[in-house]
Amino acid sequence: MEDVVLRVHGHRHRIPDVPHERCQGCGERIFGIEVAGRFDAAVLKGRSKRVA
Repeated sequence: MEDVVLRVHGHRHRIPDVPHERCQGCGERIFGIEVAGRFDAAVLKGRSKRVA
């Protein structure tokens, strides 16, 4: 798990402790569908911490 920073409408949002898998070849992070819902809820409801 690690924090993920999302950029939405020019604002950055930090979502803490996100479970994911990482591609060994390219480093791309792969998230499950439940994590996508968590991203939506955090950004839409302001539960994430906005970062500069």
